[in-house]
Amino acid sequence: ISNGPVRAGYQLATSSVDTVARIHRSSTITYAQQPPRFILYHEILNINETNYLTGVCPVKLEWLNSSWLASLPRSPSQSVYEDYTFVNLGPALLLSLVGRKCRKIPELEENLHVLFEVDRVQSKLTIWGRKDKLVNAQQYLQKILDTERDKLRSELQEFEIIGSTRVLLGAGAEPRLVLVEDEYIKIFLTNLPQKISEEQIQDKCKRFGEVRNVTLIRRNQSGISASVTFAECAAAHTAVKELAHETWDDYVIQIRPSFTRTSVDNKRRNYTLKVQWYLTESECTGRVTFSKAQAAQQAYQIFTRRHRFLCQFEMSSVNPTIRCSWPLTPHHGHAIVHFTTVEQAQAAIEARYEYPFRIEPSRRSNISLYVRNVPRNLDETNLKTIFTDSTNISILRTRKNVMMATPADVNATLQSLFDTCTSFQPQSTFIEPYLHDGQVVAYVQFTDEREMRKIASDLDDMKLEMGTGILRVKIQEQRQMNATTKRNESRTDEFRIRLSRLPSHVDEKFLTDVLDNCNLSGALTYTIVYRKKLPGDYFSYRSRTIDDDNQKAMNQLKSLFESQIQLFSEPEIELRSPTEDGRAVAYIRFHD
Repeated sequence: ISNGPVRAGYQLATSSVDTVARIHRSSTITYAQQPPRFILYHEILNINETNYLTGVCPVKLEWLNSSWLASLPRSPSQSVYEDYTFVNLGPALLLSLVGRKCRKIPELEENLHVLFEVDRVQSKLTIWGRKDKLVNAQQYLQKILDTERDKLRSELQEFEIIGSTRVLLGAGAEPRLVLVEDEYIKIFLTNLPQKISEEQIQDKCKRFGEVRNVTLIRRNQSGISASVTFAECAAAHTAVKELAHETWDDYVIQIRPSFTRTSVDNKRRNYTLKVQWYLTESECTGRVTFSKAQAAQQAYQIFTRRHRFLCQFEMSSVNPTIRCSWPLTPHHGHAIVHFTTVEQAQAAIEARYEYPFRIEPSRRSNISLYVRNVPRNLDETNLKTIFTDSTNISILRTRKNVMMATPADVNATLQSLFDTCTSFQPQSTFIEPYLHDGQVVAYVQFTDEREMRKIASDLDDMKLEMGTGILRVKIQEQRQMNATTKRNESRTDEFRIRLSRLPSHVDEKFLTDVLDNCNLSGALTYTIVYRKKLPGDYFSYRSRTIDDDNQKAMNQLKSLFESQIQLFSEPEIELRSPTEDGRAVAYIRFHD
């Protein structure tokens, strides 16, 4: 028994349990303009948890034995779905009813207990269901269509005339209003309560002036978004000021003006100030990324010599790459071992070892340990096998803040190691200019990944003695160029510098300004300073913390423009919700 559209499948009259099966797309029935209401089938196949009918044949009830039909668990004539079609809707009305990519249909089908079939070419909508459900759905949808038609009649479209001057056109292209500069009549509301309706939004906004139109735009886990169009600019301006961070049903409303983009970029006219501050402390670590090795080396010297940051090179290559390292100075038996949690660090202190370690908590962090009496024949790789839960291990080989340049003969040493490999790329070898904890660190590239893995395995097994220790090799993860990568972005290596022991006042702007003053910002691709996370319940809608912080920030920002500067009009302040790591942003919009 047909459920209506082909995609909805058929209900089985021979089953007492509600069983639905589909017709496979290879069947000729799927090409019929109107699917047959009744079919006979040979058997059911279950493919990927979906039932499919085979040996399908259209049939009429009068062809079948009446006594056999009466013996079926359900009557086909009473179970068949009826249909109703809304015609000549037009693209705009159809879009407002079913949404973009038909996103509103699943919710409508669940609430109305009918099935939808959309024909965008002919601008029509067909609904299928049992007779009683179909009548209710028809009345409900007709009411929505009447409301949407009224909205379309009063809808105003914004068009650019010259520069930043726009005209609002109503039905029949009738000019209604001219907007100049940064004037607007439409506002955009986000973070609305999940169950709010357009009528409720209109009731809350009409106290500022006449409301022409309210449209719910999208729903997501964090709330609903909507646009509100006023009849006058003054009403929209007042709404932006008064509704900012107002609370509706424990949801803190966020609001901003809605402009039509014009040939004049408003941002270039300095009408808006962006203000940024932090709600959490810095973790005193960060990372900067460059597209050129020479720029990365110069930045390394600037950060270590001038600012005394602790730096470490990393390389992300588009080619198969091996990281080679070996110590040039012997260690003195001291190491620092880092863990993820305090419990892991405590377990490492209480554990027993075959070596006479003296372990004590680090003074800098409660998840780090200071290890003494490390035997001279052990290095970081050996300690990693002992402290299996550790995230990073550093053996102290040099004095604090002492930088040693990498010897010039390292390049020749690497060539002698890999000269037998046909895919070895000597011109792409990158050697860190300074020793890292007394170790030489170099990155060697290949064109054949299989050959690279073989030579890495061979060198690992050989355990070559170099410098004051053993040569260690590690295969680096290749840089992935995914589908979102811009077409004009070159497939080049990335050179990263990990920064630690940063002063608490250092942020991304500080690092960018330093590199800009040294003419290195052209090769800079990314910079970040890591900050501590906000508490887990900070973003809870029922928590007043975020509301109090926003109000405090709003008062502080307003105080900056009340007494110190004489302004023709009070600027509009828009606060954005902070990020998880405590980065807060506000936009202050001026009228000229």
